[in-house]
Amino acid sequence: MLCEPGKSFPYLVLVERGLLAQTVAHEGREMTVAFLKRGEVSGNLFALYGDVLREPSSAAMGYDRAPALSYRVSAVTEARVILLDARHISTLAGRHAEWATLRSRILLEQTLRQAQREEERLTRSSEERYEALLARSPEVVSQLTQREIARYLGISEVTMSRLMARRGGRRAGSRKPVANVSD
Repeated sequence: MLCEPGKSFPYLVLVERGLLAQTVAHEGREMTVAFLKRGEVSGNLFALYGDVLREPSSAAMGYDRAPALSYRVSAVTEARVILLDARHISTLAGRHAEWATLRSRILLEQTLRQAQREEERLTRSSEERYEALLARSPEVVSQLTQREIARYLGISEVTMSRLMARRGGRRAGSRKPVANVSD
């Protein structure tokens, strides 16, 4: 577990090796919102942009306080990560254009990933979301349990089992049946 809800974590996480899961809990239900693989970054964007959010115009809009983290990041497989202190990146961004560009790129990439996930959840069936995940990241799917896939798709484990049964118990590119979560 790298970070937990409600705990201060002023870092960005750069995945060097392995697979991480970013999850949120709402009304007792846990949902995986992202899987992070080699070269991907996740973290507290308030920590990264806190200096901007503390400006007088932002304070008037209520953005001057860091919200408690609503998510957790944990390892799905053995992983190696690099923790980047977002406060230092923020300081460097104020002094060097290259760091400001990097900071903006991180924000843009995370925003685009979130928009893609929201579009998928709102416009696609669970089976279409599963097919999209398989097409986008077959190497990630091959490392996940049915439970982890179900949490990502926002469906129950029972629905996931039915979806797998309709597909003949196979993942894309696989000839072996997927084990039941209870196995």
